[in-house]
Amino acid sequence: MLKAAPFLALGLLTACMQTDFAYHLIDPVSSELRVSTRADNIEVVSVSLPLYASLEEIGVAAGDGAVRFDEQNLWADDPERALSLSLARHMTEITGGVAAVEPWPLTSVPDARLTVQVERVIARPGGTVEFSGVYVLSPVAEEFADRAEQFSFAVPMVQPGFGGVADAHGQAMLVLAEQVARQLP
Repeated sequence: MLKAAPFLALGLLTACMQTDFAYHLIDPVSSELRVSTRADNIEVVSVSLPLYASLEEIGVAAGDGAVRFDEQNLWADDPERALSLSLARHMTEITGGVAAVEPWPLTSVPDARLTVQVERVIARPGGTVEFSGVYVLSPVAEEFADRAEQFSFAVPMVQPGFGGVADAHGQAMLVLAEQVARQLP
């Protein structure tokens, strides 16, 4: 009986640690858009999010306009990191060049730097995710004028619940990447 005690204790500890948490990924979405640009290498500065959107808990707008959080539904990755990597992936796919999140990992200097400051990213009760803010394209090695553009759009949630919120975040990053790519020199 004493030999079984450690295994029994481990089993009880494991049972106590089990939770009903759901971790949601921002899955990649493919783009059909292809853009030829002089800015082949793009450094993506970490996407800046409002406080409520950078938390581990997924926030949604309630009918009264307040942001509510569900402690059982969490992002599987840091939201700023996940959105930054998603944007870099899309920019690479669309331009055929190299886009990477800061710090720039290659020995060559990037041609451009992309900074995104998100003002609002929130799931609404009507089944959309609102996404707005500003992005700035700045030259590094390539000669072109700085560009600062505001963006504001809503992405429909194709499925209900927090999985739909996560999917809409992925779709929103694709829409933003396509908008940015069309502005590249």
